[in-house]
Amino acid sequence: MEHKPEQKRTRDPAGSERSPGTGQSRSTTNNSRPRNNRGSLSGCKVLLVEDDPMNQEVSSELLQFAGASVVVAEHGAAALEKVQQDSFDLVLMDIRMPVMDGLEATRRIRNLPAPLSQIPIIALSASARAEDREEGLSAGVDDFLSKPVPSDQLFEKLANILKTRPTESDSAPPVTDSPLPEALAGLAGIDGLDPALGLRLAAGGTDLYQKLLASFCKNRAGSIDTLRQALADNDTDSARRVAHTLKGSSAQIGAVGLQALAAELEEAIHTGKLTDHPGLEDRTETALNDTIAAITRALPNLAQPPAEKANSFCASELAQTRDTLIGLLERSDFGAIKLIERHQPLFAAAYGAAFAETLAGQIRNFDFAAARTTLAGSHRNPHPRA
Repeated sequence: MEHKPEQKRTRDPAGSERSPGTGQSRSTTNNSRPRNNRGSLSGCKVLLVEDDPMNQEVSSELLQFAGASVVVAEHGAAALEKVQQDSFDLVLMDIRMPVMDGLEATRRIRNLPAPLSQIPIIALSASARAEDREEGLSAGVDDFLSKPVPSDQLFEKLANILKTRPTESDSAPPVTDSPLPEALAGLAGIDGLDPALGLRLAAGGTDLYQKLLASFCKNRAGSIDTLRQALADNDTDSARRVAHTLKGSSAQIGAVGLQALAAELEEAIHTGKLTDHPGLEDRTETALNDTIAAITRALPNLAQPPAEKANSFCASELAQTRDTLIGLLERSDFGAIKLIERHQPLFAAAYGAAFAETLAGQIRNFDFAAARTTLAGSHRNPHPRA
């Protein structure tokens, strides 16, 4: 189906009509913040469709820093609902997501009445497969970006689609290789990690890169356990999604060694030839654990979840939280992710740190079925244990 992206127009607070991309903010030289094209997307409203919290964070911060207003949808079904409820200048659509993937969401958006069907859609994918690109174009996407997306490419692509161009006052010098900031100096020399690359992908923003490192260490620790469980359950789609997410997250922080292993693992699962790669899961797990351990040693002050008083919990609060979580998991509701973020220390106090980490890892990796099984096996009469 042919479609032409509609050049939308927005209004400034005074009510005068203007095209997106006319902000006059100057880029900052503060190395703690992203440094590219500040204000170049001023007035644009972007729907970011992304299931991974880490990717949500980096994309949202870069878009907001460039002046865009960002709304996040966790999967394609949520995106389909949001485009019918609100007005957007553009959709950034991840391809591989649970519930409804990006291709199906794109097809359904293109089948909506005009002008909804004409909204520009840029696909985000960590896959370099030619067939994936062809399938996306057939579904109706306007263009592709490969994850992780360098900030200059992101802004240029959006400017092309929206028919805007960053002005000279909007554009900062490109982020180039330079000595690591003092706050990141400890990362130099970590095997398989290119912190300069990770910093560039965060548009030179030291604070953002540290957030991404913290998120990676927290959310990816149990990835291989989750993948193995999915394979044991003959759920190859979930196993492939875990490997795909690990590949993308590793690339985003510059963990090039781990990225290569995760890519090999994803391909082996996709082709059904995992048995032709003996020890690949173990090698990937070792690389993941070593990377997390090295980052944690180098940056011991990375943000950690607030600690609760050891071995202390309220039984009624636990029961209510547990019941709420079970309901969210049964409905495949992504609110389960926010709940476990808030209450992981509560589950740790009641059932032990290992139990809580396993449960949290399953939920963060969207393995809601495994999380339900884990909860079902928890003690009816919980008691604090190490």
